[in-house]
Amino acid sequence: MAQPTMLALAKLISESVAKVDGFCVAQGINFPSLDEPFTIESESIKLHPEVSEAVNYIISAAAQLIAILRPVPVTLSTSAIHVHVSSALRVVVDSNVIEILREAGPQGLHVKEISEKNGIDPGKLEAHDMASRKIAEASCVRAYVQRDRPECLHNQSHFICFGYRQIIPGANTKVCRKSGIDYDQANLSKYYFSPEDKFIGTNGIAAYISRSTDESVKSSGFLYEALTHPIGAENSPSPPSPFNLAFKTDLHIFPWLAQEGNEYRLRRFGIALDGFDKMLPLNGISKGYHWDSLPIGSIVVDVGGGVGSEAMKIAQAHPDLKLIVQDTENVVANGIKFFRNKFIQGLTSGQVTFQVHDFFTPNPVTNARVFFLRFILHDWPDATCIQILKNLRVSAAPDTELIINECLIQYACSTETIVEKIVPGARMKSPPSPLLPNLGYARVFDYLIDLQMAIIAHGVERTVEQYAALLQKSGWELKEVLRMPESSYSLHKLVAVPQSQRLSVER
Repeated sequence: MAQPTMLALAKLISESVAKVDGFCVAQGINFPSLDEPFTIESESIKLHPEVSEAVNYIISAAAQLIAILRPVPVTLSTSAIHVHVSSALRVVVDSNVIEILREAGPQGLHVKEISEKNGIDPGKLEAHDMASRKIAEASCVRAYVQRDRPECLHNQSHFICFGYRQIIPGANTKVCRKSGIDYDQANLSKYYFSPEDKFIGTNGIAAYISRSTDESVKSSGFLYEALTHPIGAENSPSPPSPFNLAFKTDLHIFPWLAQEGNEYRLRRFGIALDGFDKMLPLNGISKGYHWDSLPIGSIVVDVGGGVGSEAMKIAQAHPDLKLIVQDTENVVANGIKFFRNKFIQGLTSGQVTFQVHDFFTPNPVTNARVFFLRFILHDWPDATCIQILKNLRVSAAPDTELIINECLIQYACSTETIVEKIVPGARMKSPPSPLLPNLGYARVFDYLIDLQMAIIAHGVERTVEQYAALLQKSGWELKEVLRMPESSYSLHKLVAVPQSQRLSVER
């Protein structure tokens, strides 16, 4: 007799699939297939609130069923060697396999021809191109590429989304995403085989995969060594991160990326951030918070705002607000160039300005209506976050609100904390039994990012309670949590206000 849990999970999957199908029928649309070309627009249905909840239940229930049904030693062993899939992904992306297969069309290409085109020495491959075949087989199992006949591969939609150029449906013209200009075969090959240029003008997803399977995977192998590193060894003020050990540097990853010789990695990192945004709901920055109710002329400061891509979205949606984007000198220079290409009227009108600022010092803007922090605090350990938040607190006006736009980690067990009881929005909606309270594998990306931040930067993804504690220690009070629909990786907005007693920055 099957476990009652197995039957309950199977029923939940069936019911949730029916909900997704019902939504698609009502909207007159088809759910995207693995056999169809990837587009950001086609994927957007998966992020619709009515669909994403059902999708989460399906993924979570399916993963729990797999965990029940598959032998435990096989599950553990599979996890132990899963890093090889990451390594294979890097080979596929960085050796241009995707573009080679795109060129070949739906009929695919023999692995020997792939090796000839991407410059990998065929002499390094064993009989029947064994090494390439192993990479290919791993990719097929993960539904990245398809194999219709032995030794031949063609792109699956997962890899089509990595494309460095775009093929217009129904046309033979090959269009480079860099400028939309037609390229002949020779020039196109030169473009996407050029390591320093290959990600420019793309949707950034391939850059994210390349970066993650490079610095992150290499650093991950040193996690145990970093955790067991003797405290105070080598006269270091703080224990080394796995990244520090892997790349033999004492620097945090950001100053390391800015070093001479890392120009390609720095450029790839910037493009990868844009690719990461493609995984999030469209226009999520403008949803939830009451931007429209802010007084005309209110100042919004995007602290550590990069080139201002998020500030641009706010400025375009709310023309009565004034935006100040703060970052380091080099990033600010790139941000001004970005705006000149994307939203020059924001600069010329004075609605958006850029300001060089180090957020480890008190903020120079003392009349901000909103301080906005997106993807900042998860880069740093608690002590550093408190320093950043205190520097904002001493510059805050009485009516200043602080918005922290980050992922929120959930525990795999049920919780009922004081913060969840008193702060609106702090508690995540509970999924139906027998799913795990944190949705299990449906939210595994959150926990992998948590590990990645720790491995790369001593950073951490946090729970609502952990953010509330950081805010309390730095002179802020958590007012509410504005939750976005839960998807594979959701960014929520934690809104804080100044505590009544103004803090002074510790010198």
